[in-house]
Amino acid sequence: MPDGSESKILFVEGDESCLSSLAGELHSLFSIETARGSEQGAEFIGRRGPFAVVVADLHIQEINGIDFLRQVRRQNPDSVCVVLADHDDVSVVVDAVNEGIVFRFLTTPCPPDVLGKTLEECLARHITEHKALAEALQKSEAGYQRMMANLPGVVYQFTLRIDGSIKFLFVSDACRELFGLEPDCIKEDSNTLMNRFKAADRADFYQMIAESVATLEPCRWRGCGRFNDDERWFLGVCRPERLGDAEIIWDGMLTDITEYMRIEQEKEQLARLPGEDPNPVMRVNAAGVIIYANRAA
Repeated sequence: MPDGSESKILFVEGDESCLSSLAGELHSLFSIETARGSEQGAEFIGRRGPFAVVVADLHIQEINGIDFLRQVRRQNPDSVCVVLADHDDVSVVVDAVNEGIVFRFLTTPCPPDVLGKTLEECLARHITEHKALAEALQKSEAGYQRMMANLPGVVYQFTLRIDGSIKFLFVSDACRELFGLEPDCIKEDSNTLMNRFKAADRADFYQMIAESVATLEPCRWRGCGRFNDDERWFLGVCRPERLGDAEIIWDGMLTDITEYMRIEQEKEQLARLPGEDPNPVMRVNAAGVIIYANRAA
């Protein structure tokens, strides 16, 4: 029998149910917990779940068994569900099977050996689906990481602490190249990154975030700091999203705009040259591109 959550089974019984007695007979073969009614069943799932298999009577307190199992699947999609019902309820249960909510339908009274065989099938299905989900998640994660590696900047997610400081929840691996910092160091202490920016730029950043809390509008920020023994400029863009009554997260990206800023600064310096100079004046960069020309040129 599998270990841990891959083998846990929950029985949710109604008023006139044989599940308790069946659980007693199968207890030596399976790890079974029994809840009385949907409220206790939901409590068990919340505190002791997830369960690999959930078996419910069609007629339980407070809610229809199918509706209860629908909630189970919504909360734990890889839980395998079984419903026990009378012959008269077959049409109702068939719809649930076709909808994908219920894996097996058993009629009452149900012999212990039939239920035992069904539980074995359910556990096997759960393990198969669980592995399939894990493999799909692993492939998705690998694809996500490849996408992150190809983006021209550092992707991040942060939230605000009570004291107004930020807490990074995610920082892409590109921070190693752009900042010379490890992602875990930035997530552990945001000041590891933020203190490297100039004080005025940091102040602008926190002011921008404070305004974003009130408006939930996208943010745009430029900051300069010293990274990898060089002064670098970064452009940050992020979008806030309110998750609950209080929590807000910001998703965004920082890109290196140092070369752009240096060109802009050179243009500003050259623009101070007398525009009325009758002699042609041009400035060419290392790539042979003209970056300034006065009117005479």
